[in-house]
Amino acid sequence: MIGDERYIAMRACFRASGEIDGQLYDVLMRIGRGLAYGGRLAPALSPTRSWDAGAVADAVHGWIERRLLRTGALLAAFDHASGERPFLRSLERSFRHYLESERERGEIDNLVSRAHGLLRDDARFRDFVPQAQVSDTWWGLSEWFDPAPWQGSEERLLALAWSLGSFELFRYGHTVGRASPVLATGELGRLLEGLLGRADALLTLRLIAGALARRFDLAPPHLVAKDEAGAEAEGVAAPPELAESELEDAALAAIAELTSRQAEVLYRKASGETLEQIAAALAISRGTVDNELRRAGAISLRHAGEVDDAVRVLERMIDALS
Repeated sequence: MIGDERYIAMRACFRASGEIDGQLYDVLMRIGRGLAYGGRLAPALSPTRSWDAGAVADAVHGWIERRLLRTGALLAAFDHASGERPFLRSLERSFRHYLESERERGEIDNLVSRAHGLLRDDARFRDFVPQAQVSDTWWGLSEWFDPAPWQGSEERLLALAWSLGSFELFRYGHTVGRASPVLATGELGRLLEGLLGRADALLTLRLIAGALARRFDLAPPHLVAKDEAGAEAEGVAAPPELAESELEDAALAAIAELTSRQAEVLYRKASGETLEQIAAALAISRGTVDNELRRAGAISLRHAGEVDDAVRVLERMIDALS
């Protein structure tokens, strides 16, 4: 793409100025276009769920601003690469990881928005102390009379969330039991009702979001703003299902991310083995098996983009592993 001689000159220029000049910007854009148009990035990783010129530009600009410059990742890439090829490979990995982390953040954002929608619209809940910021409003159970705000620690609240037991997470179909950070609406409502009941005190969306993120091992949440609150209730048009070729690409990309143990656990689960049988066969704990299934499910969902598509992607993954 650039050759080692131009790479060395580019590295010296960036080290001296700390700025991305036209030549370096062109390299970064070509990396983004190459990965996106070359079929190496699932459509679900795009800001718009499909890769076109605008989506690539938005993704690359976000990568530059939030990852390469803000965290010093670009300087680190220059510092650790002696030539063009390792430099470009490290940037390709960085771009993919940035897109994946943005996708994961979107998942917890969606969960928090759904939690707010339930608190606002479900008769079981009530906003006892409304605030200007949605995240600071104090929520409780409608049946309560004169409740007090939560005074405990976040660690204590997390312990209460764990004490509620297991929840049915993302369903892939009859071949796989469960494994994903996505909660069905009914289960999310049960969790909110149980958490408020165990806390026996008013909670804010901020506190609830923190407990959700840590309870289900998700990325840090971006708290919902007032103008976002009604977006889900109003509804948006569902994205089109993935085409057959996109399904294959997404499944292959997801399999490539699985560890050997995750692949083995997924295959055994799809073959009908129980969590206990898998744990015994692999000499690991039942909880580890469950975690590996959940991580495999998160990978499937990230590449599929939507729950319904993730069912199909996961089934293709299982077929490929069989």
